[in-house]
This record gives sequence, structure tokens and C-alpha cells, in this order.
Amino acid sequence: MLRKIKSIPRRVRAHTLTRWNALRFPAIKRTDMKFIGNPNAKWPVLLDELNDQSVIYAAGVGEDVSFDLGLIDQVGCDVHAFDPTPRACAYAEPIAAENPKFHFHPWGLWSSDTTMKFFAPANSEHVSHSILNLQEQDDFFEAPCRKVSTIMNDLGHTHIDLLKIDIEGAEYEVIDSLFKSDIFPRLVCIEFDQPYPYAKTVQFIQGTILKHYQVYCVDGWNFGFIRND
Repeated sequence: MLRKIKSIPRRVRAHTLTRWNALRFPAIKRTDMKFIGNPNAKWPVLLDELNDQSVIYAAGVGEDVSFDLGLIDQVGCDVHAFDPTPRACAYAEPIAAENPKFHFHPWGLWSSDTTMKFFAPANSEHVSHSILNLQEQDDFFEAPCRKVSTIMNDLGHTHIDLLKIDIEGAEYEVIDSLFKSDIFPRLVCIEFDQPYPYAKTVQFIQGTILKHYQVYCVDGWNFGFIRND
């Protein structure tokens, strides 16, 4: 059976696994769920869980902050965005200079406070780089990374209401470190990047995240989780 699955073209196989996600992880129904952001940068948010005092961390900016600015517009809260990629910095810093509620930080998220290599995407037109070198490239840049707990201390936050992470495969390490530090944001939005062994992704969601959270949205490889209270 495994040989038959591997014989399926990669694009078809990825589409099939994406459809399995919604079946494997049924989402609870919430009438306040809304997608915010442009079509290629949208994230599911439970609006009733947020207000103008909410603490929002959004890791992975790229060259699209429609989600961040959309949250600011609809909720009225400040958003702290993180991305060390040079192109992301060049894009986001002028926006932050003009919007007092949008705070951009040129740091990566990781499980320790250190400097990491970020490997380039195979397509030079793409902006996202990967600590895990998902696309097996030689080119990289180095940038500072911080634990979420360190960032919270530096910014004076005692909790996080929504954490969005789109960080090219580093999500597993960051979430595991987050939970080990007893930090459990109210809402967590995650893109589980592919290629990554599908069975390991399922195991991580079931064995790590669903101990503390429920799924409220599955949109391809993007998931929305709400903490069990």
C-alpha cells in the first residue's frame, strides 16, 4: 500500500493528504470564526475571544501583512510581528513606522536564544527561508532567534491571546518549547509546512497540541486551535 501511495504524483498526493486533514481533525463549530487577510495570507480567527487589549504575536511575515493589519482594523489591538528575513524586514519596517499598532521585530522564533541559519527557498522569487532547510538548498543567511518566553519578558507580556506561526517547519520545535515553558496562548494558528512526514505531523497534533487545545478550523495545512479551559 505504501508503495502505491508513493507512486501517486506529488501534487495529487499532497491534495489527498490536505483533504484528509479535515476528516482526521474535525473542527468544533463557532459562529464567530472569520478569516482575516488576503486569500494567500488568510488565517481563521475567533473574534469573540479577542478585544482591543489582546496580545497578538504573528511569526512569519513574508511580504504580506494583510492578516496583521486586518486584526488591527477589526479588533483594535496591537500586533507584534516577527520575521528575520531581509526581504520581510525591508517590507514590514516602513509599515510599522506608519502604523503605531503594528510592531515589527526582526527575530526568528526558536527553542533557544541563539543565532540560526535560514536556508533559501528553491525558487528565488519566494521570500520564506527555513531553519530546517526544507528545500535542501545551500544558500542561507544567519539571524537572531528567541524563545517566546524571552520575547514575552522583553515586551512585558504575561500571556498571549493569539499566536500565529508560519515559520517553514520550525513550528514543531517552537510549540514544543512553548508548552514546556507552560505558555499556552488562548488561540494558536499554525501552518504545518510540507514536505514533512505526514504521520509525524498527525502524531504531533494528536500527542502534543490536542492535550491542551481543540481544533476550530482546518484550512489545508493551516489549523486554528483554541485552548481547553
